[in-house]
Amino acid sequence: MAEEFKLLTFTYNINAWFSHEDALWPKDYSDEKKYRSMLLVLPTDAVCLLQTLHTTPTNGSSYETAKASLLQALGKPKQSYLSELDNLQARGRRPSLLLSHIRSLTIAAGTPFLDELLRYRVLQLMPPQLRLH
Repeated sequence: MAEEFKLLTFTYNINAWFSHEDALWPKDYSDEKKYRSMLLVLPTDAVCLLQTLHTTPTNGSSYETAKASLLQALGKPKQSYLSELDNLQARGRRPSLLLSHIRSLTIAAGTPFLDELLRYRVLQLMPPQLRLH
């Protein structure tokens, strides 16, 4: 009987996390087993990100498809996320979507903000007539 395999705690340094995990997978683990194991350790926002990317795994490549999607979405350098945060504009987005986007950028950059700071940043980006006083 194969011994129980446990994944490492997820980290938003996605490149390093996948490199480490890929080296640790037991040889007899199927793609589907890897995919299910990965979903168990991913935080909710990363699973939501997979859903937002409309990732539809093809037969037999669920893990590889999800891995490629997460690497593409989260595999940018930290500075790129911080730059995107700095240059972010509301562009007609609903405040809740903007808040969610800012939250995911800060998490991906490895610098999650407190909710109060996130809300403050969203209000800064909103047109003056939409800001609550």
